[in-house]
Amino acid sequence: MAHLFLCSIGPVQEFIVNARRSRDLWYGSWMLSTIAKAVAREVLTLGGTLIFPNPVDPSNLNLNSDFSSPNRVSAVFEEFDKKKANEIKEAAFKSLMDLWDEAMVHIENQVKVHNANPTFTFTDPELPKKQIEELLEFYWVAVPFEEDNYPQARDQAEALLAARKNTRDFKIDDGDFVPKSSLDGIRESVIPEPHYNRADAAQFLYKVYRARGAERLSGVDLLKRLGRLSDEHNFPSTSDVAAAPLMSTLTKSKQKQLIQDLKMLLIEAGIPDEEIAENASLVFESRFREYLGELPSKDEDLKKYRKIVNDAFDGELPNPYYCLFIADGDNMGKRISDLVDINSHSKLSQDLSTFAATLPDEIKKQAGTCIYAGGEDILAYLPLHTALEYASQLNVDFKRKIGTTLSGGLVIAHHLT
Repeated sequence: MAHLFLCSIGPVQEFIVNARRSRDLWYGSWMLSTIAKAVAREVLTLGGTLIFPNPVDPSNLNLNSDFSSPNRVSAVFEEFDKKKANEIKEAAFKSLMDLWDEAMVHIENQVKVHNANPTFTFTDPELPKKQIEELLEFYWVAVPFEEDNYPQARDQAEALLAARKNTRDFKIDDGDFVPKSSLDGIRESVIPEPHYNRADAAQFLYKVYRARGAERLSGVDLLKRLGRLSDEHNFPSTSDVAAAPLMSTLTKSKQKQLIQDLKMLLIEAGIPDEEIAENASLVFESRFREYLGELPSKDEDLKKYRKIVNDAFDGELPNPYYCLFIADGDNMGKRISDLVDINSHSKLSQDLSTFAATLPDEIKKQAGTCIYAGGEDILAYLPLHTALEYASQLNVDFKRKIGTTLSGGLVIAHHLT
């Protein structure tokens, strides 16, 4: 008999609450999407038919595609058993651990560069991996059904999944006498305390662990900080987005030249190019100052900096605010409940996937940053000068393509929050 399979991948809320940098938030969303795509691929490998997500182009489910998958996967199997469920769950865990292996390559390389003791990389060599293995929340249900009672099967699956998620798994581990993570305050830090007393502590901690100052980081924190480091220079920060209105007064070529000039100032002051992750945000003096620290040339460097920025903008300073935008489709639960068969559900899923796939580029054109766009859910940073107009247009586009409206909110926040 055919079975409707439904699974949920988390944690979602923990990643949002514990994000301290915009990149932490983005990586948490990207990581869950990557795991969901691995689950979807495994479903197809096992002979299942995807309902949600169900992109028109199956290559969107590949590891490095830009497609953002929701953290829920539903599919139909002609035959289903617990063995298939375990294989799907195993694919999710393997995807997560592959991401950790990628992060470990950076740590191991930097330990060699700094001639550090490789056996003293972590407080306990097994702890980071253990923390990450315990991170993933994977809940699933499967409901047998006949072709003519798909809506009832879907409702039953949703109710069972909600009940399973409310039946929490609790696991208590013996702790140790080490500081807790600065981000979540729950997991233990895996960075050995003696590293904070090194003469080159600030540089060493940032280079190896991407930890700043007195930050203590767990294995989960390290995964978020070190995952996809190759994209770090291309990921706009909240400060980049806040700087966009002022930067837009310059031509593209002048914007590029200004950023190059400011970075060259830092390089000439002795800051290695690979350590300069900022772009447009350098027009904020506070962000530029962070790199200078207590360098002997600090006052002279700031004098040169102020002249460059003053000449570029005729003395105008950037507005230090940006918008956090969040939106989702209205009455989507009822819309899905009204679907009478699998084909109509799959069609809606494809329409949502096609719409969401266009959003990262559209948001980039607004000088914003797309954190997540999967299905009907959207999370992005937008600059003040384009936020309202774009949000309004997005609602029009969503209604035209999906058939219902969006509800959303804009929060105006300081670029350092």
